[in-house]
Amino acid sequence: MSLGVEAQFFEKLERAPIVPAPFPHFFLENVFSDDLYSQMLGKLPANDELVPIGETGLVTPGAYPERSILRLGGLDSKRLEEPRREFWEGVAANFLGARLTSLMAERFWPYVLERFGENLLKIRVAEQVKLVRDQTRYMLGPHTDAPHRLLTMLFYLPADAGKTHLGTVLYEPKDKSFRCKGGPHHPRELFDAVKSIPYRPNSVIAFLRTDNSFHGVEPVTDQDAQRDILAYQVRIKGITFEKPPAGDVAQAGEAAQPAP
Repeated sequence: MSLGVEAQFFEKLERAPIVPAPFPHFFLENVFSDDLYSQMLGKLPANDELVPIGETGLVTPGAYPERSILRLGGLDSKRLEEPRREFWEGVAANFLGARLTSLMAERFWPYVLERFGENLLKIRVAEQVKLVRDQTRYMLGPHTDAPHRLLTMLFYLPADAGKTHLGTVLYEPKDKSFRCKGGPHHPRELFDAVKSIPYRPNSVIAFLRTDNSFHGVEPVTDQDAQRDILAYQVRIKGITFEKPPAGDVAQAGEAAQPAP
């Protein structure tokens, strides 16, 4: 992957305007070069190379049967046949690492500062990159993500624009004062969908985790639907968070936080 392709990628992210409502985020199209995106589509993993998320230890065993993932940069990568393994490890190494974390922290800096205040200097971070595939019947209720999450970037990987309704939905609670420290997924009827991010080719939604970053996925009812995503998430280490509110075990804390 050429330095020019990498430079264009970061330049586009630097120019993407931040939208403050309903919580800080941006949506950007034509993220990667056309050639690189075409390679991404051609090297998506086979179903048997992915791992059901309920078998990974990331969520309650058996949860979210319609979602499978493959974590890059670790043991999961060995499931990929060549040349897919080399390609996706290269993507993760060249695009989705510490440089991207620094850029995104800079882009969202006022909100990062507002969230952490005097704890800011205690923070350490770790990047997590995974390929995600959702099938028919997948859904996620409104949630703000686990409290240790700093930010999320979801790179959408459809072959065409025929399934734009499969994107992430941003919500506002009907009770405008309601906030959530992170953990449970909330009943859909308590929220209004205020923005639907289209599931378009070669696009990305990026957002900061806040106490009102309510987002989710409306039920996927399309026959034989397939929703491929490259998820980049930054986890915070070094500080202690409040314990998430009590809720259904399968819907709380880390167990409730597959990327939307």
